[in-house]
Amino acid sequence: MQSPEKFVNHSCEANTQVRNHGDIAIRNINKGEGITSDYGKKGLGAVVRIVEV
Repeated sequence: MQSPEKFVNHSCEANTQVRNHGDIAIRNINKGEGITSDYGKKGLGAVVRIVEV
């Protein structure tokens, strides 16, 4: 697994969803909070783009 995908952790209460081959935040992610995805729903292999707003 390559960067930045290796920084996404699994959670059943994820803060991102896989859409169009990328993880998209589904709620605000606080500074210092881990980026999580539910691997079981969509599988692995998504491209992660981290955007600071």
